[in-house]
Amino acid sequence: MLSPVTAFDEMALLAIEGRRGWHVVDYGTMYHVLESSDRPWEHRRLPWTPGSSARRHLEAEGWRLVRETTFPWGYYTRPLDLPADPA
Repeated sequence: MLSPVTAFDEMALLAIEGRRGWHVVDYGTMYHVLESSDRPWEHRRLPWTPGSSARRHLEAEGWRLVRETTFPWGYYTRPLDLPADPA
């Protein structure tokens, strides 16, 4: 669990944790639930717009939407083909 986080600091913290092999699997107000893996992950946050061309573009590039129903942000993750940094 990554908490407390805000819209002002969460992406920087997710970048750090993503390099260590952690990625978002769920989230809520002021927190992200993370899961560990042996690969680094990237995270993106976009304003939520269902069916948007931005979403289709991201998914075509290998990004996965963390949760279907979300507002005001949509969070996306994708693994990288590298080993994760040691913790």
